[in-house]
Amino acid sequence: MTFDTAEVLWTLNLLKPEILPNAAAEWLVEGFDSESLVLLAGLTFAELDQARILFERALRELGRPAMSRKDAILRYTRLVSIEILRGEIAPYDGAKKIWHATIGLDSPLHEVDTFIYAASEYEDRFEDQDFFALEIIKEARRWISETKQPPA
Repeated sequence: MTFDTAEVLWTLNLLKPEILPNAAAEWLVEGFDSESLVLLAGLTFAELDQARILFERALRELGRPAMSRKDAILRYTRLVSIEILRGEIAPYDGAKKIWHATIGLDSPLHEVDTFIYAASEYEDRFEDQDFFALEIIKEARRWISETKQPPA
C-alpha cells in the first residue's frame, strides 16, 4: 500500500492500525524519512495502541497537511474505480464502498452521485442489475480518464 493510499484510508477511518508497522517499514525502504515512521515500523503487537499517534505524527513530519474528508472521498473514489476496472471488486460492491464513505458528510458530494444512485438502486431492481453494473463500470472509466493525478 502506498503512503498516499494509507493517508486516504486513514482520513476515512478505513485503515486498521495493526497493518501500520509493516506498512511503515515498506515506506522507509521506499525513501520516506520520518522519526515517527521508524518508531511505527518497530512497534510490536503489544504496542499497537501507539500506532495511531505515530502515524498522525509521521504525516505532520512529512509535511502532509490534514486531508479533508471530501478530498479523501474523491481520492478514494479513484482508488475504488481502479479496483472495479481491474476486476478486483464487483461493480456494485465498489459503488457501495464509495456510497458508504460519503455517509456523514455535512453536504452532498455530487461528484459521486452516479455511484451512489447505482448502488442504491441495484438491490431493489433485480431485473436491472446488469444495467447498473455496466453504468458503474462506465463511471469508473470516466473517473480514471478524467482525473489526471496519480492514484493515491
